[in-house]
Amino acid sequence: MTLLSSLRGRIFLASALLAVLSIGVAIYLVNVRVTNEAEGALQREILSTGALVDQLRATRTQTFTVMARLIADLPKLKAAVETDDPPTVQDIAVGYQEQLKSLSGPAQVEPLAHPERLGPGARHRRPISARREAGRGPAGRW
Repeated sequence: MTLLSSLRGRIFLASALLAVLSIGVAIYLVNVRVTNEAEGALQREILSTGALVDQLRATRTQTFTVMARLIADLPKLKAAVETDDPPTVQDIAVGYQEQLKSLSGPAQVEPLAHPERLGPGARHRRPISARREAGRGPAGRW
């Protein structure tokens, strides 16, 4: 007996075909809807990422401008070193240190003092890399 020879077989085949067709159409419609939503979300994310990139570019431009101003002021530090007066150099170095703290935060800036330029009585801290190796400093806190 074949499937199409009886009424029961024909009804079963028609019901199965209808079920498969309706499930296929539902899956297609859901797929189209999800694809459109994903593309819309992706487009929104691209726009917000572009805004963040523009903000980063503006921030970096501002940072580089401040750094350029600091570097442009270096002749003042060089002239202070030429005086061979440690307190004068220390005052200028502290001024630069305060400007750098405003840019990078207090945990990243070390004093701008050099032992050979400030004289034998000047105090100095270890560099950041030595503090990191010892487990202290910005990297050792976390």
